Amino acid sequence: MRSTPNTAIAITAAVLGGACTVGGVDGEGGDGPAAHASIASASVACAGTARLEIHADGVELGEPHDGEVHDGHGHYHVYFHDDSGNPLVAGWASSVDVPIPASATPGTHELHVVLMHDDHTPIDGAAHGVVEVDVAATPCIAPSMADTTTVPGGTISVNVEVGNFTLEAPGGAPAEGHGHYHLAFDGDSETLATGYSTSILAEIPSTATPGEHALHLMLMNNDHTPVADAAHGVIAITVE
Repeated sequence: MRSTPNTAIAITAAVLGGACTVGGVDGEGGDGPAAHASIASASVACAGTARLEIHADGVELGEPHDGEVHDGHGHYHVYFHDDSGNPLVAGWASSVDVPIPASATPGTHELHVVLMHDDHTPIDGAAHGVVEVDVAATPCIAPSMADTTTVPGGTISVNVEVGNFTLEAPGGAPAEGHGHYHLAFDGDSETLATGYSTSILAEIPSTATPGEHALHLMLMNNDHTPVADAAHGVIAITVE
């Protein structure tokens, strides 16, 4: 489960561009608990984030401290399309940034905000808050790491997901939507590794200073030129 820090950011309904649908498939909520959600912008880049404003009726949103069920208290999970599988994010603040999967096909999708007990089980009968997002067709890359702490000269393992793009070995003429990626340390000046699979190992420079650094993954054409309009995938790491 990927999580995103909750930041209290007030967004008024007059400014919000996306429509909010509350309740089940028919968009109608009853008299019981209900999640309400609205979206700051319905247009989202491939592997981008959607900022939602969320509140609840009949449930006080708060941090699930002890993992026990407390009537009238809970938090929310945000799911892609429905309430199955792992949530994209869990939280309790009034605003949250929701990471969109790189695998999301271009077009319109739904985000479901589901009210949960403190033990992470769904609150029975609570209506979902549903918003629509329009995912762009541009190529993207979304890296992740199980452990973001390393040492100078250490070996790291990075998982890689791409969207609207096919990974293949470099070489030959550029072909739209096909290519590989470069992994760089602190920007794009020092390439640590070149890859075209869904995971890659790389060695951190032995000269890396202790502290915070960033790994950049960049989509490249077959001839090693950058893919136009493809944003970097960035992971913050700590060198000890």
